[in-house]
Amino acid sequence: MKKRIFFIIVFLSLLLSNVSAQKEEITGLIFDHTKSKIGRTFYDEFVKNWSPPSGLDIFNITIEEWVDPKFGSVITIKIDDTILYQNLVQPREEDIELKVKEALEVVTRFLLNLEKYKKQLEMESKIL
Repeated sequence: MKKRIFFIIVFLSLLLSNVSAQKEEITGLIFDHTKSKIGRTFYDEFVKNWSPPSGLDIFNITIEEWVDPKFGSVITIKIDDTILYQNLVQPREEDIELKVKEALEVVTRFLLNLEKYKKQLEMESKIL
């Protein structure tokens, strides 16, 4: 009985130490929060064509969708809680491809500019 309790305590302590070690956030993921075929196609095309700028895959991207049966879907792309792209996508293949290209350009530009601003702030802080 004492051995069993000992093993349970050891197991729980290992489990808790392992959980605290895993608090690091996993980055570079693209989350799919779409609800329709339009959104799923958009997500698939985005993921297929996404190539993060070198060294800038430290963010998670979320693709969300709000479905409007009459007009199509509103696709929103976020990094953390920042909305980078939001646009109406109609259920035509050409429109989806065009909007994916726009979204890829916007997200890439955002990440490149963010890196530039960080470097600029670092240089300014060194001067002061």
